Order: sequence, then structure tokens, then C-alpha cells
Amino acid sequence: MKRDKRFDGRAGNDLKVGGKAATGRQRSLIVGALIVAGLLGAQAVALASMGHPWICTCGSVEFWYPDPSARGRTST
Repeated sequence: MKRDKRFDGRAGNDLKVGGKAATGRQRSLIVGALIVAGLLGAQAVALASMGHPWICTCGSVEFWYPDPSARGRTST
């Protein structure tokens, strides 16, 4: 029986980066990025299913509020 040269019995040989087999560090980064993307996607789906808008209904998208006690920055 002829042995397939593409598979040598070791796990993880199927993940390629730039045509080469991924190293352990590259594999960890790829898996980590996929996990983070999956969690963010699950969070987006959960919030959308609860009826939350994608952005503020006031039309303003701000990632940082330097003064949270300023006018218009309440959580109510």
C-alpha cells in the first residue's frame, strides 16, 4: 500500500498560511481570531434579536465620552 505524502499522520497539517503549513503560533492566532469573531457575531445576533438598534437612534456614533456627566450622556 502506497503512503500519501500529503498526510504524515500528525494532527493539524491541514491549516495552511501562504501555501505553507501553519506554525503553532500562527495556528493559535487564527483560532483565537475565529473565536473572537464568533463571539462578536453571537453578541450582535443576540442584541438584534432583542430589538436593540445597531447604532444610537439619535444618529450619533461615539466610542469615547470624555465627560460622562455632560449633557446628553445619561443612560436613562
